[in-house]
Amino acid sequence: MAGMFRTATAADLDEVAALYAAALGAQCAHPLPTAADLPPGFAPGAETRLRIAALGPRNWSGWREGVYPTRPDAQAGLDAGRLYVLQAPDGAIVTSAILNHDQPPQYANARWRIPACGAQVAVVHTLVSHPAHRQHGYAGALLSALRALAADWGCRAVRLDTYRYNLPARALYEKLGYRRAGLIDLGRGAYGLHRYQCYERACGWLAAIPGDGLTKA
Repeated sequence: MAGMFRTATAADLDEVAALYAAALGAQCAHPLPTAADLPPGFAPGAETRLRIAALGPRNWSGWREGVYPTRPDAQAGLDAGRLYVLQAPDGAIVTSAILNHDQPPQYANARWRIPACGAQVAVVHTLVSHPAHRQHGYAGALLSALRALAADWGCRAVRLDTYRYNLPARALYEKLGYRRAGLIDLGRGAYGLHRYQCYERACGWLAAIPGDGLTKA
């Protein structure tokens, strides 16, 4: 389904914060990912479902109310001019993310294969979709727009991470062609979140090279 991609403005801040609250609320109501959260035909194994259940509510995505994501996270993205939204045809903001060059220091421990560093890398943070508007292609459309924007910036790669048990996000990224780049510890063990799956995808001129310019594993 089509949507309008644009840079967020100050007038969008309340709606983006409400997106965060809606996503956290939906996870609290359904501690395990439901069919509405997962792509058609994607079903986690019994062991994975047990591990997710053991994490407790609000934790299979690695998000916690009042911890992350919060309105100040959106405000920081807005202040930097790096908060982006996608609007549905009716004008409602249905998905949002931050795109910048800020790589957590732990990214040095990932197994990146696309040769890029510094400003050659665009990083997606805090990708969120409204629960009532999932399975309409909005998150994929936003990611495609962000990748095109990264190419305009002259980047070679888009990188991101998600909690290892965030099955809806992982399924989406892999469907869109993002490659796994290893598991890393982002220092969130105090919340029971020990390993995050990294992903990468080539963009710009590098994406036109067979194999996306990947270095040998």
